[in-house]
Amino acid sequence: MDDEVEAIEKSKTMSSKRFCPKCSNVNFISTYFGDTKTILDWCPNCHGVWLDRGEFQDVLQHMVDKLNSLTSEEMKSKVYEEINEI
Repeated sequence: MDDEVEAIEKSKTMSSKRFCPKCSNVNFISTYFGDTKTILDWCPNCHGVWLDRGEFQDVLQHMVDKLNSLTSEEMKSKVYEEINEI
């Protein structure tokens, strides 16, 4: 999920009419999560991410599908990347 979260700032975004509940006067930026149709609301100030009802399950399912599509070598490489990051 790190890749998708880091890609938010680089992805195509849409201005939202919603305001961040933490920052009060800052409008959300809406963007698609990875290559899905799930739209995340993201605060450019505090970097918080908000999801509508059911979208968390969509994000989880996307992550499971993505993980299941990896070969064992790709999975091994990802694990090493995460360990090095820690």
